[in-house]
Amino acid sequence: ERTSDEIIEILNNTSESVYKHTDAFWMDAGWYEYNEGWYDGVGNWKVDKSRYDNGISELSDYAHKKGLGHTLWYEPERVFPGTQFHTIGSQHEGWLINGSGDNIMWNLANEDAFKYYSEYLLNSLKENGVTVYRQDFNFAPLEYWQNADKDFYDGRTGICENHYVTNLYRFLDYLTANIDGLIIDNCASGGKRLDLEMT
Repeated sequence: ERTSDEIIEILNNTSESVYKHTDAFWMDAGWYEYNEGWYDGVGNWKVDKSRYDNGISELSDYAHKKGLGHTLWYEPERVFPGTQFHTIGSQHEGWLINGSGDNIMWNLANEDAFKYYSEYLLNSLKENGVTVYRQDFNFAPLEYWQNADKDFYDGRTGICENHYVTNLYRFLDYLTANIDGLIIDNCASGGKRLDLEMT
């Protein structure tokens, strides 16, 4: 919950010897707008201007002057009710998949939802000066894929999962094709998505 000024002060007070052994400046969850905590803002992929009035790019540019890349955390497949992506997804049939809890899944199996997601996130990474994209995933997808098979794919078992995973790989390829040298950090509740294709 630090502001831009506070982060810059920390960078200024960090020993130059640290920079010689550090590759990237890392910002974790919570850089976007949220209410009670980082978790209820997942789906708001815009910078919280109340803390970062000049945007995240001010910090990534500053870190770059220190010889650092910029790692930024996202969890774009999970959508919390009331967020930006929830509002947009709710306007299009098949863009969101509901489960039994508060979590909602962005339906990457839907081609239009996939295209919107890919373009939006690519622009976000570019605007924020991201050199290391950290993609988290903090819930189990099977229930959502099964629900989507029933709701959107005529009950055809495995159709959503198949198209979803294929498009997830396409998304990562799209990012690396459009951001030179991008590194992808695959994080999922501490490492529960051990997928060689994502690696």
